[in-house]
Amino acid sequence: LPGFLCCHDCRDHDSVLLVDEAVEVPGLGPRAVESAFEHRQARFIGVREPSREELDEAILSDTDGLDQQSQAVVDGALRLLSEPAPLTEVEQYWCQLGTVSIYLRGKRGDVPAAARTLAEVLAWRRENMDLLAPLRVPVWQSDLRILTRCASGHPVIYFCYKNTPSPLDAKATVDHWVCVLEAAVRSMRCGAQQFDFVIDCHGFRATCPAHMDARPLCRVMRMAKKPYRDRLRSATIVSPPKTFEVISRALLAMSNADVRSKSLVASPEEAVAHLTKVGGQHAGRVLQETFASNRAGMGWKHGQPARWRCPSDLPHDGDPFLTKVEHLSCPESTPCAIRDSKSLSASWLAGAPSLGSPSSPEVAHNTSPSFPRGLSS
Repeated sequence: LPGFLCCHDCRDHDSVLLVDEAVEVPGLGPRAVESAFEHRQARFIGVREPSREELDEAILSDTDGLDQQSQAVVDGALRLLSEPAPLTEVEQYWCQLGTVSIYLRGKRGDVPAAARTLAEVLAWRRENMDLLAPLRVPVWQSDLRILTRCASGHPVIYFCYKNTPSPLDAKATVDHWVCVLEAAVRSMRCGAQQFDFVIDCHGFRATCPAHMDARPLCRVMRMAKKPYRDRLRSATIVSPPKTFEVISRALLAMSNADVRSKSLVASPEEAVAHLTKVGGQHAGRVLQETFASNRAGMGWKHGQPARWRCPSDLPHDGDPFLTKVEHLSCPESTPCAIRDSKSLSASWLAGAPSLGSPSSPEVAHNTSPSFPRGLSS
């Protein structure tokens, strides 16, 4: 497709590239355009941010056929399951080329080892099919959700401690994360295989048991280690107070060197500048307005109407998982409001101080070496 928007090597680059023609690269099928630059078979003719309409139409999910090596991984995984059964429609969506290739890379091309990992993942997904089908939605525990999507197709997951009330239900917290991570994978576009994560520490309180308890997050990290392996592109921790070091140490103990290298600490202004640089003007603007709205008014409490939609603020584009979640969340079939940068209620932002202004005192930054400080990392 001439002019198709694609992301060249999403693991390392962030530019949305405009190519002049689609090309065929042996063994890659319809996804050839994504790797054309590696083979020098497509001419680079520009970089620009796509319009929202173009981005919504450019849904390049890795649903094309598996190559021989990836198919061997899937077949091997099915044989290893304690209760072998044909892949369901949901599992077929998961066992696509991009996902299987993650496990192959993680095992350095060792097909039997990748098959064992995929078998564990499939077994976990079958145990949690009620959430992944989905047949139910969790009791949402905070404002954790997909906030927006970068121009390169990478979703941005966000949550703010101000909207994390106490007490938290440990199981419901993990269920909440499962739904958001699943939605993030399904919301990737333009060949992206990873997401960005923003942890907003505004409202973090050492006196709040839910904030100081690292166990739910540790359970989430254990849960996500294999099912959502290598999905993190970057993690930005915004304005952490000194007391957040208790949480950061617990998370660092469970993180590998790759995850630690992708994590950085930033002020709200730095976080917006960083996301604008890697994700485009729209993503940066949505994050900036979200910071402003969360720094005005009271925090959210259980039972109150939310200013957001879990697990995602993005339109679901007809995705069956997100469509079912919306239906289960709104059994009366009343459409849930979709919040984006243009539909923020004026009342939310009324009187909201600008980020970094004297009327909006910032929480003291953590200057410990737990995470890299600033954006140089």
